[in-house]
Amino acid sequence: MLRINMELCRASDIMSTTAETIHSQENIAKLARMLLTTKYSGFPVVKYDEETKSQVAYGLITRFLCCSV
Repeated sequence: MLRINMELCRASDIMSTTAETIHSQENIAKLARMLLTTKYSGFPVVKYDEETKSQVAYGLITRFLCCSV
């Protein structure tokens, strides 16, 4: 199975449009509100990368599964 290091990607590298994201250190209450008030089935998790000075993809939270790489 091919594994991709998502820390080397920006969310914009893998998303076709501006996506609603959640920060890796975000309060769980914000995530719950996002899941309750949107039709989206998941959200990219991002974190700030000091080297690139930008938000990078860190994982994915969905209504069915939580994972990080």
